[in-house]
Amino acid sequence: MSDAKTEPLNLQVKAARLAAGFTQRRAADEFGCSQAFIHQLEDGTARILPRRLGDLVAIYGMRLVPVDAAAADELASTLIALRAQWEARRRAYEARVDSADLPAARDRAIESALSQVVQELDRVLDALGAARG
Repeated sequence: MSDAKTEPLNLQVKAARLAAGFTQRRAADEFGCSQAFIHQLEDGTARILPRRLGDLVAIYGMRLVPVDAAAADELASTLIALRAQWEARRRAYEARVDSADLPAARDRAIESALSQVVQELDRVLDALGAARG
């Protein structure tokens, strides 16, 4: 695959597919998904779990190179801190909403967005196998 430091993951996945001589349709058939999913993955609008990404690039005759333990620990620490910050923001917002007169739809939308950020961070931390404090 291409140099991960200079090219986004979605473009690396596309380059791997092209290097293997696969069309999006063939990649989808081999992977067991829709061609639209492969397209969305390559244009950066779809997400994929790390283990499924490994399965996909294996179809192309490649493998993912694991991140060294120190880098993974540093990433996990950063994400745990980020998750704590977002969770604190969500709680602070929740407390402020209880005492404010915000329109209900706006209130639900903001709270939902904050919760989604925390949930996405949880998914990443789970994929890394990191424990949260």
